[in-house]
Amino acid sequence: MKQLYFSFGLFFLAINAFSQNYALLNEDAKAIYALNKYSALMDHNHFGNTNNDWISAQRKTVAIVNGDTLIRHASMAKSQEYNLGNNCLVIGDTSWLGVATIIQSSGDYLFFNRFGDTIRLLPQAQLNDTWTAFEWQNGDYIEATVFNISLETIANVSDSVKSIVFQVKNVAHQNVSHHFNGFQMSISKNYGMVKSVNFFDFPIDTSSVILIGHSDLNTSIKNITTADIYNFDVGDEFHVEGFSQDIPNAVYFSYEIQRILSKSIAGDSMIYDIESQRININRTFNPTQEDTIYTTDTIVKLYLVDGSNLLDSLPYTVDTVKYNIGSFYYSPRYVRLEWSAAHNNRLAKVTMGDGYQILPCISPLIDAFPCQKQYIEGLGGGYYDCTSWGNSSTKELVFYKKNTGTWGTPINIQSLIPTSTVQLKAFQSIAVFPNPATSIVTVSTKNKIIQDGQMMIFNGLGKLVLSSSIHHFQEKKLDVNSWASGIYYIQIQSKEGVWAGRFVKQ
Repeated sequence: MKQLYFSFGLFFLAINAFSQNYALLNEDAKAIYALNKYSALMDHNHFGNTNNDWISAQRKTVAIVNGDTLIRHASMAKSQEYNLGNNCLVIGDTSWLGVATIIQSSGDYLFFNRFGDTIRLLPQAQLNDTWTAFEWQNGDYIEATVFNISLETIANVSDSVKSIVFQVKNVAHQNVSHHFNGFQMSISKNYGMVKSVNFFDFPIDTSSVILIGHSDLNTSIKNITTADIYNFDVGDEFHVEGFSQDIPNAVYFSYEIQRILSKSIAGDSMIYDIESQRININRTFNPTQEDTIYTTDTIVKLYLVDGSNLLDSLPYTVDTVKYNIGSFYYSPRYVRLEWSAAHNNRLAKVTMGDGYQILPCISPLIDAFPCQKQYIEGLGGGYYDCTSWGNSSTKELVFYKKNTGTWGTPINIQSLIPTSTVQLKAFQSIAVFPNPATSIVTVSTKNKIIQDGQMMIFNGLGKLVLSSSIHHFQEKKLDVNSWASGIYYIQIQSKEGVWAGRFVKQ
């Protein structure tokens, strides 16, 4: 096998001169591809998914070296292979685009499979041009030919597409029988690869990778983000049921209705005032006892939409997080993109991740991180149905109202309230002035006296910046002169209820 070796040590952002001329890899576009369920890339016994997977192509690092562009691709969660010799786990988390890619100054592309062998593609080749795309050590090789160039429709957009076919030949340049014969790939002039091979397992895998979503095209499949998932409007309503059990001690039920009262956007933050009605039912055994708590409140929720959230990442792109001080455990986290057919067929992200123990080799922790959470476009999340060590826990969206559309069966909160239930009802919001403020902020309960409680103030990132006990509280002045500029949230809790407010520090 012919191999090309190079260093990955120097990668920096660069733009290739051929990015708009039949480029296989678009610079900034977010492309999503459908991967056949039989592809060698995925172990569906592990992922539990028997349908096609939606994967992505994303650059990790780029550099210009001697006029060539060197690309290292973002890792992709894929199949897990056990090394039976020492019973350790090998996590195959490279990209389907291969170990790396070199875009030569001529516009030719060099991909590298799992063994470091080179696959050569010429997107600038003309009709009927041929070249050697791959070569084995015995001299046999795979010939690529541009057999068609035509206008085709891609997501209702017309674009020029080149089609390439592969044929295996021996050292005498004669056609030989091979499972890869006749495989075709297509390249769009403006949108990259429309149909591709799995470069990592080239030429073993003959399943196709098909473009189905693109950030520059109007496609039904797209990479939904935090901003899409938590895109609520005033009047939206969500009903959520929860259940958990602690065998054999107790079971817990929760029912909540949330209504969006107001929405504001400040920089990278989406801020909502939400009316919440919630019932918690705690049922313990030995002895059997049941407590029901009903609360109504106005809460504030903030979502950062700066692109740093795991939910913003492309499907199957790995985000490795280590656990414990000694790094004894870690979890390669990623998201899967899917249709949430149970919620009017909306797109959803599912957070994935398994736990592994470093012994010194990597060994799976059975049932350590079994919970997969679903986040649905416009409906929030994460919703889950989890089982761990015999216990189970669920959080399920059972009804929603958005604009004039509804789905599911609403919760009848009133029917769940027993007459003996103690109700904790939130009072009116506290007054905070001046707002915005520069140095001194006054917090007032509007003539209501709070006997005993706790006042907490959080910044825009949800970090607690002040916590203070209060007694016979009605009004207090706070010196915020040294505080960073931004939005702050005030919450006062006491046995009489909950008060909430917010202000902006300039």
